Amino acid sequence: MKRVNVKVGKQIAVGTYAFPLSPLEKKRYGSMTHRWTCLLRSPTNENMTHYIKKVQFDLDPSFINPRRGNSYQMPFNNDAVLTTMPYEVTEVGWGEFYIGVKIYFVDESIEPVQLQHLLVLNPSDSSVSNPTTATNETFDEIIFNEPSSWFYKQLLCSATDILPPHKYQEYFWDHTIRDKETTCRYICCQSYFQNETYRLLAEASELSRQIQYLQEKASGAKNPLTTPENTANKMPSATPKIACATPTNQAADAPIKTEAADAVPADQAVSPTTFGQDVKAVSVSPVATTDSSTAPAQAEDKEFVDCVETS
Repeated sequence: MKRVNVKVGKQIAVGTYAFPLSPLEKKRYGSMTHRWTCLLRSPTNENMTHYIKKVQFDLDPSFINPRRGNSYQMPFNNDAVLTTMPYEVTEVGWGEFYIGVKIYFVDESIEPVQLQHLLVLNPSDSSVSNPTTATNETFDEIIFNEPSSWFYKQLLCSATDILPPHKYQEYFWDHTIRDKETTCRYICCQSYFQNETYRLLAEASELSRQIQYLQEKASGAKNPLTTPENTANKMPSATPKIACATPTNQAADAPIKTEAADAVPADQAVSPTTFGQDVKAVSVSPVATTDSSTAPAQAEDKEFVDCVETS
């Protein structure tokens, strides 16, 4: 079979339109609260029978004859599929559930398409023009890749065969506007996630820096580094050296020399022959005195001995 090397897309919309029952209908149907219709349609009102062979609706198993092909009628029509437009099913009920929509194509070599759509009975937006009507639509697109030549012609014919508006046309969503809103929401969400990502990365970087700082601090406490301050605190204090005073004839030095002379008697003064001996062994008499003539020489000898001891 000859095929055309093209891709053809067909937009579809599956919608549910729910309306509260009137008081008379509530008496008739008991606990039921809404009448609703599930509809498969073309957003551009194309005649979909050119490429769709039949449509099957699968309702909740609690319904009588849950596999539906025709609109709600009394008695039920047991046809399991719809072969003509409009592709819709109408029921009454009180609960929301997912409706399965299976689409078969006139080209039987193409696998059927299965969709899931949520039935909504109560409007979520209080700003709608008719708050008593709950509309929920799923917008999708079917792509036919390299269709056969005759099926390709059917697809082209449907684009030019436009049907009159549906009775629920006023409740249909404008998918052009909704696509823009969806795009805006997507961009906002993307921007939010991007900002959150940057914020979390910044927090992670800060935590990493703090962890590194604490690790370095803990390592320094276990193995302290040798610093000039630590060395100065730990080194034993050195013994101060005693500077040798050079004897002078200045008057200011006289009292110091006199005091030094008073400390060592003249008869016990250290002579050059006492080098190498312990100068600390020399006894000191607290009452010893010396005359002023020998005081300068004794003071000089005492300072000389102190220098030898220091060296």
